Amino acid sequence: LVSAFVAGTTVFLVCALSEALKGRIGAPIWAPPLGSVSLIFTTDAVAAAREGKVLSAGQILDKAVKTGSAVAGACCLAVLITQLFGASPLGRALAVGGSYLWMVFCPIASVFPPTAAFCALYVDQAIAGGPIGKLMYTYAITPCFTGTALTLIICRLLVGII
Repeated sequence: LVSAFVAGTTVFLVCALSEALKGRIGAPIWAPPLGSVSLIFTTDAVAAAREGKVLSAGQILDKAVKTGSAVAGACCLAVLITQLFGASPLGRALAVGGSYLWMVFCPIASVFPPTAAFCALYVDQAIAGGPIGKLMYTYAITPCFTGTALTLIICRLLVGII
């Protein structure tokens, strides 16, 4: 019950912040894959709370570096693949496959499955001419990296408070 509350509240807070800052930063902070990210980070935060380490700066920083580099790097690769091969089903497949290769071979990244969803979303938006597809490399920074980092921090803080 706590996990459902934290994950849902985190999604609400990231969405609210995204709406509040939309005009100021020129890109959203929220993207749909962050829903699954909130569930993953809530599960991690609850486990860390059982060990008394929910607000451990070292653990939070380590997870932020590993997931942030996975998401940002793979999404930059997805944009590049889309530019080289076009916004198409083939581009989507290459972006998802490339995201896995990035996570495996980047020495500071970890395998973080929502990364593939971020990459597929970018290509789908590029195919449809949607707003996310027009962000180009900015997409890797926000919403992908920034949204993931904020989701991590908010989950940890909420579990720490509860």
